[in-house]
Amino acid sequence: MALVKTISKKTEFDGCLKLEKPRLVVFYFSASWCQPCHLMAPKYAELANMPEFVNIEFVTVDVDEAEETDLGVDETDSREWQCVKAFIAYAIHFLFCSFGVVNRVRRPVRKRTEEIADAAGIDAVPTFQIFRGDAQAVSVKRSTDLGVGRIGATVLEEVDPSTSSWVTEAVAHARALLGSRPPPQGVPEAAALLTSILLRVPDLWEELAEDTLVAFGNVAPSGDASGCARSRSGGPAFVPGREDLSARTRRLLLSSLAPVVCQGEDKGSLPASLVSLLCLLGEAEADEGRFLAAFRTLRRAQAMAQKDQAGSDRAEAALQGLRAAALQRWHFQMINDVPRGEQYGRAIASAVLQLSQRPEGRKEGVRALDIGAGTGLLSLMCAGLKGVREVHACEMNDALCSVAQEVIASQKHSCPVTLHPAVSTALKLPKFDLIFCEVFDAGLLGEHALPTILHARKELLKADGLLIPARARIFGQLVEAPLLLERFRVAQSAGVPLKGAYLRNSERYTCETMSVVPHVALTEPVQLVSLDFQEIEYLYSNLGTWIDPPLELHVTKAGAAHALVYWWELDLDAAGECRIHTSPTGGSDSWEQAVKPLTFSIDQALHLHEGDQVHLHLRVQADGLEVLLQDAEGHASSLEAPEPTWPDVELEEEELLRFNDTEHWKVVQSALEHAFHSLPEQLPVQVVDISESLPVALLSPVIHTRASGIVAGVSSKAEKEVMQSLLAHSELPAEVHLLLASPQQVIQAALPAPYPPAKDGPSEETWPAAVLVCEDIVGASGHLRSEALQDLALLWRSLGGQLKSRELRVVPEAISLKLRLIESTELERRTRVVERPGGVDVSEVNALSVTEFLSLEESVLKPKWLSAEVDALTLPLASALPTALAALSARGKDGQPLLRVRLVATAEGKVNGIVVRCLWAKAGLAIEKQADGRLAGILWPNDAVNRAPDLKDLSLA
Repeated sequence: MALVKTISKKTEFDGCLKLEKPRLVVFYFSASWCQPCHLMAPKYAELANMPEFVNIEFVTVDVDEAEETDLGVDETDSREWQCVKAFIAYAIHFLFCSFGVVNRVRRPVRKRTEEIADAAGIDAVPTFQIFRGDAQAVSVKRSTDLGVGRIGATVLEEVDPSTSSWVTEAVAHARALLGSRPPPQGVPEAAALLTSILLRVPDLWEELAEDTLVAFGNVAPSGDASGCARSRSGGPAFVPGREDLSARTRRLLLSSLAPVVCQGEDKGSLPASLVSLLCLLGEAEADEGRFLAAFRTLRRAQAMAQKDQAGSDRAEAALQGLRAAALQRWHFQMINDVPRGEQYGRAIASAVLQLSQRPEGRKEGVRALDIGAGTGLLSLMCAGLKGVREVHACEMNDALCSVAQEVIASQKHSCPVTLHPAVSTALKLPKFDLIFCEVFDAGLLGEHALPTILHARKELLKADGLLIPARARIFGQLVEAPLLLERFRVAQSAGVPLKGAYLRNSERYTCETMSVVPHVALTEPVQLVSLDFQEIEYLYSNLGTWIDPPLELHVTKAGAAHALVYWWELDLDAAGECRIHTSPTGGSDSWEQAVKPLTFSIDQALHLHEGDQVHLHLRVQADGLEVLLQDAEGHASSLEAPEPTWPDVELEEEELLRFNDTEHWKVVQSALEHAFHSLPEQLPVQVVDISESLPVALLSPVIHTRASGIVAGVSSKAEKEVMQSLLAHSELPAEVHLLLASPQQVIQAALPAPYPPAKDGPSEETWPAAVLVCEDIVGASGHLRSEALQDLALLWRSLGGQLKSRELRVVPEAISLKLRLIESTELERRTRVVERPGGVDVSEVNALSVTEFLSLEESVLKPKWLSAEVDALTLPLASALPTALAALSARGKDGQPLLRVRLVATAEGKVNGIVVRCLWAKAGLAIEKQADGRLAGILWPNDAVNRAPDLKDLSLA
C-alpha cells in the first residue's frame, strides 16, 4: 500500500525522480502555516492509499523547509502517461473542491527559505506537480487573482456563502483555463473543475453547459450539431499545459456528471446541451472499449432528443460512428455466406450426433463451446440440435456480444446459451464435449487462431472431445503485380520520389480479391503448410521453426516476384466431408486472399525465368507465415530497407492509397497553382498545412517555388522525425515549421498572424498571404472528412473578422459533390443481413448497419447504373462555409431538409445506394480525375419503414 513520503533535501528529491524504473511521482507542495494544506493532508493520504494508485509515489514537500533544487523538466507525449496524469489531476481537483481558498506563499525567516519554491515556480499553496522520471507532466494549483465574473446569481443565493464564494472563484478559474480558443481535445483541468462545481451545484448546468462541453472537447456551441464526432487524434497539445483527456478520465468525469445534471429529465426531452453531454459520455465509453454501455447511453440520448433537431442529429451522428466502430463490414459478408453456414452446420450436427451416441452423451447431453461467437449464429445452430444440453459462447468484442445477446434472446432454442464477453483463454469453465471456433482471417492465422485453438484443445476440451475444425492447409503461388506493392510502401508522392524516409503499411499482409486484381501468376498453386489441430504437441514444438527442406517451386512464366498470394482450406470434421476453402476461383464469399510482399521496391524484386526452380523458405508463427524466396542463383528476397539509417513510419492502408495516387497529386498541384496565381506576385506567401495525416504535400515543388515559409502539424515525434528527414533530402528552399499539434491547433498558431510570431510585433501591413492546405479533406476511400469541415468552419466563425487584414486562400477552394443511383446485389450483401443460414434469423444485426459505404471495388460490386450523374452541390471552403453548412442542415416546418436534389431514373432496377463522388473544385468547376475503380456513397434505407424502390421511369428527390 502506497504511503505519503515527506522530503526536504535535494538528494531525496533527486532519488524520487531517478528511480531504476521511472514511475509516476506526485509532489504535494504545502506549508505548515497554510490552513487549506492542513485540511487537505488527510485526503491526500487517502488518495495515496487508493488501489488505483498502488504503483504511484506520493511525496509531500514543505516549501519553507526544502533545499533548492533544479527541476530541469521536459514534456512527454506518452499516451499511457497522459491517461494516468489526467486521472490523478482529476482526483486532486476533488481535493481542491473540498476546501476553500489558497494562500500566497509568504516568506517567514526560516533556516532554509525561498529555495525549492523558487526553483519549482511555487507561488501559491497548495500546489501539486506530477512527474514521470524527471519529466514534469502537469501542475495543478489555485490562484487568488482570478477576476471573478457574474454567474448564476439566483442559483448561488440558495447555497451557503462559502460554497458561493468557492463556485464563483472556481468558474472564473475554469474559464481562464479555457481561454478564447481552447484546443479541440479539451482542457483536462477545466473539465475536472467544472465537473466538481456541477456535482455540488447541479442547477448551474444551464449557466455552465457551453463551458463544460468545450472543456470536454465539444468545441461547437451546445446547440450546434456540427460539433459532433470530433477527432481526438491530434497528438500532444500544442498549447503548453493543455493535455488531452484520456478516454478513462473522460469517462470517469462524464459518468459522474451526467446522472446529476440529467436528473429528472428522463421523462421528457433533453435540451441539446444535455444530449451533447450524453453523446460525449457514450463516445468516451466506446473509446474505452465499453461498447455495451456506449450503446445504452447513445440510444438514451437519441430517445431524449426527439423534439430537438440539433440534439437528434448529434445523437444520430454519434450512434452512426459507434456502429461503424463496433461491427466491421466483413461480418455481413460472413453471415450472408450460406455455403459457409451450411458447412459449419453440418459439421456441428455430425459431431453432436457422434457424441450423443456415446453412453455419457446419451445420459447427460452434449456441452458445447463456441469460440469467437460473433453474432451468435453458430451457437444458435448448435442450440437447436437434439442432444445438446447447454451451449457456451465467448466473444471479446463487447458490442458484438451485446448484439449476440439480443439475437439469441429473440430466437427459440431447446437449450440455454450462455454468453461470455471475454477471450477464450480467459475462461475458467469445466471442460466441454464439443468446441467449434471460427476465428480465421484471410491469412488463416492473423487473428491468433493457432494459439486460440491449441489452448482450447489443451485446457477447454475433454480428452475424447471433438474440435471443429479438425485441420487446415494453406496454398499459395508467386505473382507479379506492381500495383499490389502500392499497398505496402510509398515510393513517390506529391509528384516527387520520396528520399530520406520509408512510409510503410502497418500490416504484414493485405487482403485482396485476387480475381479482380491485375496480376501474372509466375507459379502454379501449391500446398505450403498443413496444420493438424489434433497434434497439438507437434504444432507447439514447431512454432517459429523454419520448415526443412524448403519448398521447391517451378516457375511457369517469367516475371518479377513481387508477392506471395495465399489462401486456405479447412476440414471441419475429421473425415473431411465438411470443407471450406478461400481460393481465388470458387472459394468462400466471406474471405479474400492474403498478399504478402516479397519486396518493397520494384527495382529490388527477384526476376524469375520460365523453367527456373526456386526455393520458398517457410515458418509458421503464432500469428502468421514468415517467408523468404531464394532464386536459382541463391539470391534472396528482402524486405530490408536499403538505407537502414532512414527513419520509417507505419501508415494505414487509406493513407498509402492516397500517397500513391498520382491522379490525386495532379489535382493537388493544379489547385495549388490556381491559389498562388490568384495572389499578387510581389506578396510573400506562407503555406499553412492542416492535413490530419502526414503532410507530404509540403514536398511539392509547386509550394516551394512561391512559399516563403511553411507551417504544418504532425501528431507524434516519430512523424516529425520522418518529415524532417524527407525535407532534408528533398533540398527544397522554403523554411518549414513542424508543430506537434492537431489541425485546429495549427490554425490557432498560424492565423490570423503568421507563425512564428515576430518579437517586435510586425504590423498587419507586412503580413504575408496565407494559403491554407487541407490535402486529405477527401479520403482515399472516397469520404468527405467531417472533422476537416468542422476545423474550417470553426476558423471562419472564430477568426473571420480578423482575417480581413490578411490575404487567405484555401486549397481546395471548394468541394463538388456528384450523385448517381445504383443497383448492386453485392453491395446489399456486404452491408446488410439478407440470408438466413441454417434457417437462423440474425437480422437484428442490421441495427449496426451503417448508412454509407466506402472504398468498395467497382469490379466487385458490379453496379447497374440507374441514373445519370448529377451535380448535387458545390461546397465553398472559404468564408462562405459556415453559411453553406447552415443551409445544408436547414429544415422546413415539416422537419424535412430544405435542400433537395432530383435524380431521374434512366434504367429499371432496385435502388441499393447512391454513389457519391467528392471532387476538388476551383473557380466553381470540379477538377476531374481518372477513376481509381473504388466507389463510395450512401446506402438506400431498407427496413420496415423504408424499402428500396423499384425504378421504372420516375424521379426521386
